[in-house]
Amino acid sequence: MADLENYPHGGRDQDGIIIVDHGLRRKESNLMLNEFVAMLRDETGYQIVEPAHMELAEPSIRDAFGSSVQQGANGVIVSPFFLFSGRHWHKDIPSLTANALKVYPGVPYIITAPLGLHKLPCGMLVFTLILQRLFESSPYFQIVLSFIFSYPYLINM
Repeated sequence: MADLENYPHGGRDQDGIIIVDHGLRRKESNLMLNEFVAMLRDETGYQIVEPAHMELAEPSIRDAFGSSVQQGANGVIVSPFFLFSGRHWHKDIPSLTANALKVYPGVPYIITAPLGLHKLPCGMLVFTLILQRLFESSPYFQIVLSFIFSYPYLINM
């Protein structure tokens, strides 16, 4: 991973952002990353935001890196779309990004930490989304959750 001190923090008009997920065999699942990238682009004002898949689907990290540079990125921020920091973050993504640099030498980059378990607001958002999915999928969970939130003092036990 590149040294953050040497990254030239160019800002929204000069940084490229690559959002990397694992990649899946099912095309529809991979398209969901494109939707997330479009939302990120719209919400942040960053002009150069590209999706990438580590494997099994295109575009690759190398392709996304190249697209970012061709659009004018002076540096690239590679952001893993993973909850935890496993082997993909420690080994695979840095290796795949280094391979992209063989084609685009000298372009500075950083690899951010995965999403992780932050307290607020990100951690709470993940927790809320999990509760929402449980609520949507289980009538039993709907009853239990309704009961718990009817008595707020139970939440702080």
